[in-house]
Amino acid sequence: MSGAMKRLALPALCLMTGILAAQAPLVPADSLAQRAAICLVAEIPADRNIALDVQTGEMWEELRFEMTRLLLGRDETLLAEPASGTLVAQVTRQTSARQLGSNSLFSRTLREETTHRFRLRLIEKDSGTVIGVAACELRTSCPLTNELQTMRWYDPVLISAILGGLIYLFYYGSE
Repeated sequence: MSGAMKRLALPALCLMTGILAAQAPLVPADSLAQRAAICLVAEIPADRNIALDVQTGEMWEELRFEMTRLLLGRDETLLAEPASGTLVAQVTRQTSARQLGSNSLFSRTLREETTHRFRLRLIEKDSGTVIGVAACELRTSCPLTNELQTMRWYDPVLISAILGGLIYLFYYGSE
């Protein structure tokens, strides 16, 4: 390698490592609310009256329960309705999904990887100003096919050709 290529190789390697490491962690789907709650509650300041406003679609009850449990564990005061001097913690969620497939010689598996982006806005009730913004990004993965891997239509032909070639080599290879 030339000197210029060597100088460019290390920054390129560092850049690729940074891109791969920046990916959100893969978590089990059943612990998604708990992991998101831990991430979001860490961003809420202590010693304040807090009102939760959780707008996360179908998982709002579970996430609200986990956040309430964690905040009460820190001895925070939670209010059902925001009052004067209250800090409103507004949580929203966006999801995006993509299908990933992995191929091997004789099988193909499909799975769906969903990225969940939780956003936390801390709003002062009296003035309506946003005093803090935080985000948490988590990924879940679930198989789209059952546990059995699917076989493609041409796999038996490929297997027969490989076996036929091996038999031919063993039979005629010694002559």
